[in-house]
Amino acid sequence: MNPTNKRLLTFKSSYLAESDGEKYDSILKKKKLNKLEINYLNDIIYASYITEVNACSGSNGNIEIKNDTIILKTFSNSNEVCTSTILVRNTYIINNFKEEKYIIILE
Repeated sequence: MNPTNKRLLTFKSSYLAESDGEKYDSILKKKKLNKLEINYLNDIIYASYITEVNACSGSNGNIEIKNDTIILKTFSNSNEVCTSTILVRNTYIINNFKEEKYIIILE
């Protein structure tokens, strides 16, 4: 695994809902999965999205910067696998010291 990019200030994966709950169904019906929310706040980029993950393992994040593109990367921090899934919000706080606009994509 590559070391964490120095421009990634924080990555957080926050639990939202179990696969058998009403909140889960509501989020799916609103078609919010994997839709990026991007905010530029002075020298910070806030990138966030909701995704479905294995309920038995947590996630870590990283970024890769190529020219004018930031690639948001997420990977499991465990080899444990189970059949249930949960919804989480993955959030990246990125140092944008040059205050540039980027194309931001999910890997």
